[in-house]
Amino acid sequence: MVSVTRENIKELLPEIEASIADSFFVAIDTEFSGLNLGLEESRESRFDSAEQRYTRLRKNVKEASLLQLGITCFFNGPLGESTDAEENGEIGYRATCYNVVLAPADTGLLEFEAKPLAAEWGAMRFLRSHHFDLNQVVSVGVPHMKAMDIDHFAQRISRGTAALQHNDIDKDSLRQAESEVQQLQRIIDADAGKTTEFVFENLKCAPYIVHALLREVQPEMWTIPLTWNSLKAVVVNPAKRAELEQTDRTLEEWVVQESTIGGRIFAKLVEERKAIVGFQLLSDMLFLIDTFYGELPKSYTGFKALIGDLFPNMYDGKTITQMLSRHERINTFGHFDSPSLLELYSTLTTPRTSGMFAHAPLFQLDIRHTHYGCETHAHEAAFDAFMSGVVFVHAIFALSADKLAEARALAAHTTTHPFDLTRESNQGGSAPPPAGSARRVMRDGSSTCHALPPLVLRQVPQDIETVLAYRGLLYIHMCADKCLNIFGDDEQANRSKAWVRLFSTDGEVPVAESPV
Repeated sequence: MVSVTRENIKELLPEIEASIADSFFVAIDTEFSGLNLGLEESRESRFDSAEQRYTRLRKNVKEASLLQLGITCFFNGPLGESTDAEENGEIGYRATCYNVVLAPADTGLLEFEAKPLAAEWGAMRFLRSHHFDLNQVVSVGVPHMKAMDIDHFAQRISRGTAALQHNDIDKDSLRQAESEVQQLQRIIDADAGKTTEFVFENLKCAPYIVHALLREVQPEMWTIPLTWNSLKAVVVNPAKRAELEQTDRTLEEWVVQESTIGGRIFAKLVEERKAIVGFQLLSDMLFLIDTFYGELPKSYTGFKALIGDLFPNMYDGKTITQMLSRHERINTFGHFDSPSLLELYSTLTTPRTSGMFAHAPLFQLDIRHTHYGCETHAHEAAFDAFMSGVVFVHAIFALSADKLAEARALAAHTTTHPFDLTRESNQGGSAPPPAGSARRVMRDGSSTCHALPPLVLRQVPQDIETVLAYRGLLYIHMCADKCLNIFGDDEQANRSKAWVRLFSTDGEVPVAESPV
């Protein structure tokens, strides 16, 4: 996992943007400060409609804060060098994981003050039990601002620090900045005019306010930003100072870029229109929109239109695995029965229990976070995103292999039997067993009815056509047969019988009427 903080975001951002642009798909996950904030009435019900569920989630998102964003970019093709010689040059998926720690931009301006940090004790204890560090959020969280506020913020500070009034600054930021500037003044006064240039590091409060106050109390000096917690102060003559106040907007441009840098990741996801994959994705998308884009629409219809426009290619792993668990052939051994992401990931990847997927495409992690391959870091956003992507790939693989098995059976004028993908059965060109013949299939795959050779199974699908029917369907928590359909009628998505029949021999039943 690559930890992305305020200290290294500028160095890592070009890499993150390039990874998103070049990826086959992007898996995401978020961690936030509460699940039921702002909800005075009873909590969600199994019988909530999609609209009722959205209304409840929106209230929580308005109060809670996004603390961590996990992004895992998956690339398909030949793997690189590996410690396992057998894997060198194999076809598979390479994954790069980024764990972005987030905090709202500290502008110090009352007009752009961030909402208070509200949290549930239970949620914070839960995160802490999984080694989440709230101190890291406060100290080095990547700053962000809603896209809808950026232009207004840039215009507000474009007049320069000379136009800033004390009543424009929130009281806490003003008090902290005044204390810090007093310390800087003592350093300048102690120099007694011997130095014409000062560098101050380890600043602790809103940088824009510190610059403004230091310029105010030192009229013979001009300040230049260096990093998010350091600045340079230079002695200038009165004429030069007056000229700089009118023409130099280096600080203002720097503050806008610094305050909005976290949103560039969100903007890249929107721009590239990549397939976005998650697990119980609805809450994640609500927090992303509220944090980086703007206020969530009040109406459910407005939300569906907005999210469908921003992210037209979303896939919720929970929805897909729920439906695959009802697929008689694919779920022969119950691999998709697990309700939680961690259980699904463990079932599909642990050699002892993977069974059906012994010949599934290989996964190779970036060398900076290879520990993800041998350790579990549940509820670390980047690892949860990685698990979501792995589960998604196995779903693609299972559906692709199933369709290929059907096509081969049809070509051989045979009946497709329940199959598992664990062994090299049918070797030597032997035909599948005739229709009606019985064979015992063990859960560990020790005996098979209709399997494909491993070289076929390791071919990486070049697209996600096999899961297009699930595009835009977001699973609603606690409601096994209800789904939010971004592109169409929710009632159509809510009919579980249609889902079960989706891959039946009776013909496909469309679930989402979304454009390809």
